[in-house]
Amino acid sequence: MIIQITQDDIKQGTVDDCDRCPIALATNRVLIAGHHAKVMGSISIYNYVYRRFTCKTPNSVKQFIRSFDDEYVVEPFEFDLEIPEKLLC
Repeated sequence: MIIQITQDDIKQGTVDDCDRCPIALATNRVLIAGHHAKVMGSISIYNYVYRRFTCKTPNSVKQFIRSFDDEYVVEPFEFDLEIPEKLLC
């Protein structure tokens, strides 16, 4: 699944917040109801009972997270994330 980080995600994202960073905001848009992403070095998807699926996180995402959390200027980009079909909208 292609995840698109938009300028709005960057503007609305919160530094050092695994639930509200731009990566989590963008990933949440493609997930079915009842699931949400947390970004803590890797991207994990949780449901309401906190069952988790951890995605293989691309290096470009890890670099973006470091730069965003260090409050450097970051640009919109997209990346491919392997998410099971059953978790997608």
